[in-house]
Amino acid sequence: MAEMELNVPSGPASAIINATNMSAPIDGIHPVGPLFNWRMMFYLVHPNEVPDLDAKDLGRVPNYFAQATPIFYAMLLIELVVKYWYTGKGFRLNDSITSITAGLTMMTTKFLVRGADLLLYVYLFDNWRLWTIPLRSWSGWITAALLADLSFYWLHRISHEVSILWATHQTHHSSEEFNLTTSQRQSIFGGLYAWIAYLPMAVFGFTPVAHIIHFQINQLYQFFIHTTMIKNMGPLELFLNTPSHHRVHHGRNRYCIDKNYAGALIIWDKMFGTFEPEHPNEQIVYGLLQPVNTFNVMWIQFGYVVESIRKLSHYDTIRDKISSLIMGPGWKPGSQRLGDPAKLPDIKAPMPVYDVKLSTGKKIYCVIHTVSVMWFFNHCAQHYEQWSMATAALACLCVFVTVGHMGSLLDDRWWIPAAEIVRCGAGFGILRAFDVSQDVRNTAIVLYFASIVYWITVVVSLGMGKRLSTALRKKKMIEKAVKSVSPVKHK
Repeated sequence: MAEMELNVPSGPASAIINATNMSAPIDGIHPVGPLFNWRMMFYLVHPNEVPDLDAKDLGRVPNYFAQATPIFYAMLLIELVVKYWYTGKGFRLNDSITSITAGLTMMTTKFLVRGADLLLYVYLFDNWRLWTIPLRSWSGWITAALLADLSFYWLHRISHEVSILWATHQTHHSSEEFNLTTSQRQSIFGGLYAWIAYLPMAVFGFTPVAHIIHFQINQLYQFFIHTTMIKNMGPLELFLNTPSHHRVHHGRNRYCIDKNYAGALIIWDKMFGTFEPEHPNEQIVYGLLQPVNTFNVMWIQFGYVVESIRKLSHYDTIRDKISSLIMGPGWKPGSQRLGDPAKLPDIKAPMPVYDVKLSTGKKIYCVIHTVSVMWFFNHCAQHYEQWSMATAALACLCVFVTVGHMGSLLDDRWWIPAAEIVRCGAGFGILRAFDVSQDVRNTAIVLYFASIVYWITVVVSLGMGKRLSTALRKKKMIEKAVKSVSPVKHK
């Protein structure tokens, strides 16, 4: 292993998810050239535009995800306008909220992980690297980008081809829509094992800083490919992963299954035999082969995991039980590793999608509380490192319960009024655990109080409506009985 003197801080690695002011310089370094935040969404970053950091100075790595947040919203708005202009339809509110809150739950787990997923990478880099590759050079930048993308390809592929990993990754494929919000529908569990795929980069001498930077930019690139508004990108289709290629990956048509795993470069799929171009004469149907039929993001996150464990009871031998976890999702005893392709359902458009009609009041309520939990997450992201693990766990619980309730509200579950009254009532006491300003505390108290009043009104209205409906039915029955007894027609 090549020896190298490094001036690095001691202590465990720390993942950075704190929000960053996109207009501010990064540790005194201004981006080279205009529109930096737009360009980094498409991997158009010069190596000199990243901070010149020590190999393990993870505490100063820019949070490109946070910097790109305004760009996310701008691109979402553009797609929404273009889609409405050409199709007369926007995004489905219920599906979009589910996707956004799924991303929120995934990022919330960072409050508990606290950089532990980087410790082994740092250890391998310190003790087992073959050499050291500089980040701020074109050779180091390009090789790091290629290896990060190749690592993602294999991570993505095994997430489809290993049943227990698919149980977590299926969250991303559960939407029956395909738009930019779909990119946010991520698994809570993915980050618990995703880091393993990138460990070879440490051995080959890519610094922990290089790994974190390229991981972020690679993920940012994949945001824009979740759209139906970009039909074809011409010659770029030959080597880039494009919206057309990624639409195939999200399809449940027979020809789409287990294809196009690429992150930024489609060349990996072409090299390893998993590439399939979009069929222009066959409309793609999005989602899972067995739709989840719920907007409850917590059930979407955990439901298939529970089902995979339950499936173990169907097999008699230990070998079959283990195989059901490590083989493909379609595996059965005696079949191929990934199951029998001939038994895949031949799904064709048009297909009905799961949808629930809600009153305007419930939709507004859901939007308000979704925005509030997004604000709460942002507050937690800025302060969680100063909190105890118990407080961080409480923050996670608050996020999970809130987004779960909002999903069940979108499903129009009968128990939501009572559950929301309890949640909002508990919110008065839970507020004390987090260091929010008095203005924020007062705003939250008003929101919780108004929410409780709203649901009490809904419950009372439902009760009065049922009584009125019962009375009307009784009246009609009496009138019908009277008419049957006195069939005399008056002239």
